[in-house]
Amino acid sequence: MDSLRSDPELLHRLASELPKDIQFRVYYLSTPQTPAPSLHIEVHGQKPDKTLCSKHFLVIAINQSSNEDCQERKEILVYAVEVLIYFTTHNTTFFISKADSTGYLDKLKLAKQKPSPIQTITTTFLQFLIDTHQKVYVKSIISLFARAQDQYLFPGSVENPGKHVLNDRGLIRWWCRVLNPILESSQADKNSFWESVRGYIIIPGLDNRESLSYTPSRTKNLWTVGHPLLEISGNKGIASPRNLIPRFPDDPKARFLDELDEEIVKSENSNGQWKNVKTLDHFWEMMAFRQECSAGRLVGFIWIVLSPNQEPIQIEPSYINSKVITSIDNSELVSRNENHPELLEYHTLHDKSQSRSITCDEQVGSRSSSPIKMIHKTKSNTSSKPLKHPLSNKKRILTGKIITRKPRFKINNIPNRSKNSFLKHRGDNQKKTCGAGQIVIDDADYHRIMELLLNLDFSRLERAISSSSRWIEEARCAGRNNLTTEFWGQTIVGTKIVQISTDSSSSGTATLNPNLIRKKRVKTSVD
Repeated sequence: MDSLRSDPELLHRLASELPKDIQFRVYYLSTPQTPAPSLHIEVHGQKPDKTLCSKHFLVIAINQSSNEDCQERKEILVYAVEVLIYFTTHNTTFFISKADSTGYLDKLKLAKQKPSPIQTITTTFLQFLIDTHQKVYVKSIISLFARAQDQYLFPGSVENPGKHVLNDRGLIRWWCRVLNPILESSQADKNSFWESVRGYIIIPGLDNRESLSYTPSRTKNLWTVGHPLLEISGNKGIASPRNLIPRFPDDPKARFLDELDEEIVKSENSNGQWKNVKTLDHFWEMMAFRQECSAGRLVGFIWIVLSPNQEPIQIEPSYINSKVITSIDNSELVSRNENHPELLEYHTLHDKSQSRSITCDEQVGSRSSSPIKMIHKTKSNTSSKPLKHPLSNKKRILTGKIITRKPRFKINNIPNRSKNSFLKHRGDNQKKTCGAGQIVIDDADYHRIMELLLNLDFSRLERAISSSSRWIEEARCAGRNNLTTEFWGQTIVGTKIVQISTDSSSSGTATLNPNLIRKKRVKTSVD
């Protein structure tokens, strides 16, 4: 598997967006694509979508001494983000599982800037994952739910005074600002891989106007208050809400979905459908009254849908049977073209059919004069015996060197897509999935490393340095079987010149327009 040693694009992207001359350490951990449960419940009587999942965990660290008197500088983790990528035949879903900071980034005493380094790192990492995992004819979807908590990945970090914990409203706005550059860059680039990009947001309990106020004001035209579940689902037109709502790990709506599924178990004639929720709009209305969304804190559900450019679809004529020609040798076909010129005409049409587009109307209109019917008509007039190769009855003896070949890709059941068009981009799809971490470990080791992180202590600087060192070494040991273990942890130096903007309106005294001041009437004895 490719690592950052052979693909330093992520390092270059991060360095170009981080403050100049500031040193960071990058740790990138991932797992291979493994079978996973489908995100959607299958329609009654159908098989679930075949789903693969890979986990990507990015950690940023800095060098810091435990106290002012100590000259030795050790690494301390400052930020981490986990992204789960789900692969299906029609979608690639980037689910942002967790993101958290320790608050020790303030030890660098950086000047305040917008966007912040953590926001920049998150946006850059997501854009990198999309660029390295995008596939032709396949939509890419970023999905997350913003739910404010004191700490997600670093236990005890909330006790650090330098950690800035966002409330529920601030966290939703922060994630919208993180994802907004992806929308802007894809929309502005004329040569972009994507034909259309759109952001969606739902905040249960708020109306459309209030929900839209959480998105950046300069790009509100790129955001929609609603959900893309109908658009991104592979069960369009035939599925119920139960089949359209994805189920992610640690999902705030998971408890509600489980309660709705209990109705199906109790009911005998449910056909796998919910009894009380019939539409998606009704589902989101009921979510607003759930404890997860109405306990005094807002929860935001956010999606970014990137739809790829679609090439003209080439439909092969289904009425042409390739077996008619494959049973005839090319030399025999040329020798018989005087008696059967329609065979040579069919052979020419069959070769050219791969390079021209045939619409459905042309296909139906040409059935009466199709080469197949011409062949059958000629056969009925000349001879009732089918054409056979003169050597077809003899068993061919295979001799010579055996040359192995790669297995053929099964494309016989691909709907509404040309085989040639699919094969043309098959290699591109395989190259796009090369984005892997510095070390690649299996799911068991990944789970163990994550559990270790959740049991460390980042409450104080000394403990945070010790916990960071332990986690880095444990992750290195987990990737010992990987040949790229020596590249675990790479140093980058920021190159972006940060311009500190002084906001005079915030520091100065606020004044009112004299024209807006109304004097109060003086009371008189009459009053």
